[in-house]
Amino acid sequence: MLGTIAAIIIVFWFYQTALTKGKDPLASAFLGFVVFIIPSAAWTFLVTPSIRASVEHSPSFLMALFSQYAYIVIAFICAAWVRSRHFNA
Repeated sequence: MLGTIAAIIIVFWFYQTALTKGKDPLASAFLGFVVFIIPSAAWTFLVTPSIRASVEHSPSFLMALFSQYAYIVIAFICAAWVRSRHFNA
């Protein structure tokens, strides 16, 4: 649920920035969605399983929280970087 909300926020962020910069808002919103989904999926399938395995052996609330929601932070960082490169070029 939080990942969906984060994706919607990123899409809206790219859309609004495109409107203010005079670029195509739909293409920019789609770019924001793709830039959020690709790192999110990569993190989820490549990194999260090993983090969850370590949480099973050494349970900790913070590690469990990290394993659940780190993909959102990683995807947001990637989206912010692409946004700065896309709109300031």
